[in-house]
Amino acid sequence: MLPEFHPHNIFTFCPKCGKASLYILNEKAQACNNCDFLFYTNAAAAVAAIIENEKGEIMLTTRAVDPAKGMLDLPGGFADHNESIETALVREIKEELNIELSEYHYFASFPNQYLYKNILYYTLDMIFICKVKSYEHIIAADDISAFAFFKITDETINKIGLQSIKKVLSAYIEYKKK
Repeated sequence: MLPEFHPHNIFTFCPKCGKASLYILNEKAQACNNCDFLFYTNAAAAVAAIIENEKGEIMLTTRAVDPAKGMLDLPGGFADHNESIETALVREIKEELNIELSEYHYFASFPNQYLYKNILYYTLDMIFICKVKSYEHIIAADDISAFAFFKITDETINKIGLQSIKKVLSAYIEYKKK
């Protein structure tokens, strides 16, 4: 059984022929009984940045929009069409914080379920460990209302709004112990 807000439970009209003839082929696909339309629900690519200061604290942002409005998050967002994941990372950090990255390295990826306006989006969150050129012009913009550096504790992780980011921070703590 698919979750209530899974796209296959939301979309019933075929975008090709216009008939109310879509049916669920499987968890990942819908097909039309009237024409040859076939639609796959694939994961959307997303990025997040782990930015650590000289005290070993991690920059967290406060989400300005749902899902999880008012909760903590890592800076980042969705990749655009025809955009590499690295380009998405640099763009999202510039949009949200008005800062430029001096370097970044892939850390890990985590699947996520992102409920937005009553549609469940499946994402694949790709996480990078980043260094910043300068914090001189940093501001909270776009989808965030604030930012701060935090020591990552269980209490901090409980204030994170998205399950995948909670997993990211737990994995990062383990990584730092090595």
